[in-house]
Amino acid sequence: MCASGIGTSKLLYVKIHKAFPDLNIVGVTSKTDYVENPDKYDDVDVIVSTVPVVPRKDAKVILSSAMFNEQDRNRLSRLLNDED
Repeated sequence: MCASGIGTSKLLYVKIHKAFPDLNIVGVTSKTDYVENPDKYDDVDVIVSTVPVVPRKDAKVILSSAMFNEQDRNRLSRLLNDED
């Protein structure tokens, strides 16, 4: 997720998919779409976002840089391993 468009989100998607190829990534969106269409995201477990966002239900949020650097990968890895 990024602030307004989905360009950064698509870049983030590619980087996350490369680092975690077995992860089921259900979508790429903007914060605006997430806020305006909350029901679309009811089943999301984890949100990786470049901007702060209030999660719906029990979703967890990882704030990431657009470049999805090593620190971002480590944070996501720790979160995913905690959920197993």
